Amino acid sequence: VEDGAVTRVTVDMGCPVNKGKGLAFNKETGEKIVFDKVDIGSSHAVVFLEEGKELPIAQAAEAIENSMTFLGGVATEVVEVINSHEISMLAWETGDGETPACATGAAASVAGGNAKGLLEMPVLVHLAGGDLTININEETGHYYITGSAENGIEGEIEI
Repeated sequence: VEDGAVTRVTVDMGCPVNKGKGLAFNKETGEKIVFDKVDIGSSHAVVFLEEGKELPIAQAAEAIENSMTFLGGVATEVVEVINSHEISMLAWETGDGETPACATGAAASVAGGNAKGLLEMPVLVHLAGGDLTININEETGHYYITGSAENGIEGEIEI
């Protein structure tokens, strides 16, 4: 809290569950897209980019949504691993498209990278909407996300 305003917040995201791998095909290029299925209260498909490769988030999301792997919809993340404590992530929400940030997506991406041995806690996640830091409570398995808090909207309601 600074000058009476909350400036940073930490949220307990619970325990992500890795549910194996999935496969989809990019209809633009015909290339296969391998993704990790992670559940953190909602379904996520996490694509880890190979070094030097690019994959537009819209193409990845469309291919994964059309793969019929997730019947109730899925959020898609495309992740570049910078080093074992830092990633860059793009997020796609079913029905909304690309979004500047997604806390559950960030947690799912770190859980997938951790399970693959690519990441070590804590992890700094770079998103278009700002950076998040993710850590784990080793005893409970809960993931904790810390990020900046900004006032997004103000209003008044008369009751």
